[in-house]
Amino acid sequence: MNRVDRPEMLLRMRADHLKRRYGLSLADYDKMYQQQIGGCAICTKRSLNSTGKRLAVDHNHRTNQVRGLLCSRCNAYLAWYEEFAAQINDYLLLTEGGGDC
Repeated sequence: MNRVDRPEMLLRMRADHLKRRYGLSLADYDKMYQQQIGGCAICTKRSLNSTGKRLAVDHNHRTNQVRGLLCSRCNAYLAWYEEFAAQINDYLLLTEGGGDC
């Protein structure tokens, strides 16, 4: 493969991944990106950070419904929160409610 073909191949691979994993076209991703003014839906941090990462597609893991685009940090924190939300809420209720801890 020559250097001219590589960018085209990478774009095609990205398009295939978005379609297969989330049911999105590149145009769908670009529209979401524009609607979010190029920033994370939670913290508004701009995409393509120093490591060159794009905004991640956030989706509900049970329904696969796409919710928005997130930076890698918010995406990881949200996944962690979703896993431990009940425990976090119980802890906050206990500690804010004057528990014995």
